[in-house]
Amino acid sequence: MPAYVIIVQEQIIDQDELDLYAKGAPGAVGTHKIVPLVLHAAPKVIEGGPAEAVTMLQFDDVAAAEAWYESPEYQAILQHRLRGARYHSFIVPGFGA
Repeated sequence: MPAYVIIVQEQIIDQDELDLYAKGAPGAVGTHKIVPLVLHAAPKVIEGGPAEAVTMLQFDDVAAAEAWYESPEYQAILQHRLRGARYHSFIVPGFGA
């Protein structure tokens, strides 16, 4: 069953940190199979609080999404994203085939 990582950027705090994250993020994919569905797109908010950007990544399953998020490669670069802006992030399962 596919799973999705959804990252909602609420407010930029430090653009320099986000720039460091943007430079390092492609290298943090490693051997993980990721299908980018939405990459840092400006949403039209129809409910809830403000959001500046949304990213949505598809993985084979929840375990694969967790393995990528917890990988040393991603953890090494994640610090820059978290210093750069406020976020809500989720791993959600999709529908089975």
